[in-house]
Amino acid sequence: MAIGTPSESPAIIVTEIDRSGVVPNVQTTTGAFVGNFNWGPVQQATLVSSETSLVDTFGSPDTTNTIEFHSAAYYLRYSSSLQVVREITATAFNSFDSDANADGIIGNNYTPLVKNRDNWDDQIAARDAEKHTFLAKYPGTLGNSLKISMLPADSGDATTIFDAWAYKGSFDAAPGTSTHAADRTATSDEMHVAIIDEDGLIGGTKGAVLETFPFVSLALGALNADGSTNYIKDVINNSSEYVWMAGFGPTVATGFTPVRAIGQGFAKFSIQAGTTADSGDSFLQNNGSPASVDISLTAGANSAALTPTQYATGFDKYEDVDNITVDFLIAPGMNARADQTTVVNDLVAIAQTTRKDCVVAASPARADIVASTTPVTSAVTTADTFTKSSYLFMDNNYLKIYDKYNDQYIQIPGASSTAGIMAASDFNTAPWFSPAGP
Repeated sequence: MAIGTPSESPAIIVTEIDRSGVVPNVQTTTGAFVGNFNWGPVQQATLVSSETSLVDTFGSPDTTNTIEFHSAAYYLRYSSSLQVVREITATAFNSFDSDANADGIIGNNYTPLVKNRDNWDDQIAARDAEKHTFLAKYPGTLGNSLKISMLPADSGDATTIFDAWAYKGSFDAAPGTSTHAADRTATSDEMHVAIIDEDGLIGGTKGAVLETFPFVSLALGALNADGSTNYIKDVINNSSEYVWMAGFGPTVATGFTPVRAIGQGFAKFSIQAGTTADSGDSFLQNNGSPASVDISLTAGANSAALTPTQYATGFDKYEDVDNITVDFLIAPGMNARADQTTVVNDLVAIAQTTRKDCVVAASPARADIVASTTPVTSAVTTADTFTKSSYLFMDNNYLKIYDKYNDQYIQIPGASSTAGIMAASDFNTAPWFSPAGP
């Protein structure tokens, strides 16, 4: 029997027929969004993959920013890739240890605004000089739920304060002297730190332990056996998801009796804290009378509603073509037509002139549709104010959805769902297939 064709005898003919219709696209289509959120890095593009990761990174919404939150969440119903930039107004501040300031001033020059890690690195020296100890990692009232509980080493080998500490169960043993300090004949440099959700606003459970940092050292330059840093400020600033540590507060004088009062400091740390471990140094807190210390953060504030200027600042982060990949710029829904036009045309300029590798998805102004008696003509009128471009897709509707976080119905721009459907079509078929189907 012959194999192949042509053949004069019976043959086996092998053929291949592709019945799939299309070759699935293995790439993920990425959206780009700017919004007002309750938590998370500010003016920094952050990739999220689901509504759960959106909540984990930027917090659940309140009634002020629920429309923006759900706009982002609805795109994530169709695609698992969304770049999000959080923007804020001048009303937003980080929560901080308001009793720590040496002169008792709360607010004014001491009220901190830390947007992201780079911003923190630029500010840490100034915040230390202002006698701050801990600050919430991001602006917003969620930081007011944070409490930092610190347990220093006890005198000698005693475990008295450790045994009485409310968070003993989260640590293996009492702090004492680290190997780094002992090698230099210094003592009592270790401290335990627990980050607590005091009011339950972050995780839903009052008093829950969010993070622990065991056996960190008060000695500048302290290292673990593997060579990694164990210095308390470095460990917390490199690892905590909730707080920054600026410094050690007001200097503790010899014989100082700690008084928890504004203007007098806490005397949280020994006078040696933040210095290198030298021979004979004792890092024992309060000169021999150690005690655990709890610090509740206060004065954090949320952002007001964003203006076209703030949206423009946020979307500017997506102009970095070389480092941020996006396929859709998703416009927010401003209430007034003039504001919507300003925002959308700015996005079109980014897509058409700066990037040239993405498109804009936009909806009409909110007032055109929600509670409008002339939604069709209003939407058309607004559309005529947008830049005419092949880089712009516009729908003409708002979606009424249920906001489970605030137990209410809200209307969100259709643009995020429009972009999401196009992203799903891209993923399931190819970019040139119609999102509406054949």
